Amino acid sequence: MDFSLTRSRMNLFLVSMLFSLMGCSSFNRTTNITNLDSSQWYQIGEGSWTINDQIITGSSLEGEAYLMSRNKYDDFLLTLEFKPDSIVNSGIYVRCSDTIGSAEECHEINIWDNHPNQANRTGAIVSKKEPSHILNTIDKWNTYEIRCLG
Repeated sequence: MDFSLTRSRMNLFLVSMLFSLMGCSSFNRTTNITNLDSSQWYQIGEGSWTINDQIITGSSLEGEAYLMSRNKYDDFLLTLEFKPDSIVNSGIYVRCSDTIGSAEECHEINIWDNHPNQANRTGAIVSKKEPSHILNTIDKWNTYEIRCLG
């Protein structure tokens, strides 16, 4: 699996996404998410995901929950906006070989300002790279641009 959103013990997480996908050698496709069609997306774990006006909202009281793309991508650019609340523990998993990813076998770009290990807070690639800047993202719209090449 190449792309997924996840959340654990989160009340509310909002994401507005625009995919700019790269096929082979040049960027050639842009996809706006307008629905969570089961032919394109599936959910794993506790919680629920909805979409309204290209904003994906996830809610969960406990446990982990994943929203995963059924599509596989080679090289791509993912641009997304997110607005986490104060208890969010979320992230974007890319380049996963398994259905449910882990930070060890995938690249998890974290969304969690209050992570107990601040080296893995928002902006980190968990267990691989600390954030280059410390930003406070809670209750504000923020933008990630994630480029996966090779």
